[in-house]
Amino acid sequence: PPDPNNYLLEGSRSRMLVDTCSTLNGNPYSRNPAFTGLDGIVLTHPHFDHAAGIDYFPEVPVCAHGDAARAINSGNDEVQLASAFGARPPERKVGRRLGDGESLGLGGVSFRVISTPGHCAGAICLYDGESKALVSGDTVFTGGAIPRFDFPSSDFGELIDSHEKLLQLEVNFILPGHGAVSGNGSAIIRNSLKSLRSVL
Repeated sequence: PPDPNNYLLEGSRSRMLVDTCSTLNGNPYSRNPAFTGLDGIVLTHPHFDHAAGIDYFPEVPVCAHGDAARAINSGNDEVQLASAFGARPPERKVGRRLGDGESLGLGGVSFRVISTPGHCAGAICLYDGESKALVSGDTVFTGGAIPRFDFPSSDFGELIDSHEKLLQLEVNFILPGHGAVSGNGSAIIRNSLKSLRSVL
């Protein structure tokens, strides 16, 4: 802890890492050949625990939503929350700004970018329409947890809207930012939305 799940997305043309570790527990990538030869890093959102590890890949291009890119480009700690971990936020030029509905084609597999603000500004999910898998970052968790919405760039209404948006998809698998991967993805999203509405 607090390091999140990392996912390697691999196609015939490119390999992308989704999210990174924090920098609090050392570099877990240096001796692991699975993380060599990356073509890019996609950040589901700009919080320190998900984004700080980009410093371990100085030559690998970073992709993020435009709002996340602005926070990372400027080292904006109000959004990144590095000080909450007693650390400094990474400051790095984001090479590609991802928009809602944009496609990440890796060769033989493609993930759709879905803008899902609410947990924080600049949050996205990635959806593979073939496998019906959703890389959900901290927008949706498995196991009954609901995302936090009490950060400076959080917006509870947007988080509700993002859940409703995800419910328009057929989701078999949830690959969350923290916790276990799970099936029954659409049901998990529906239950998460119900739990969020219960706090109103």
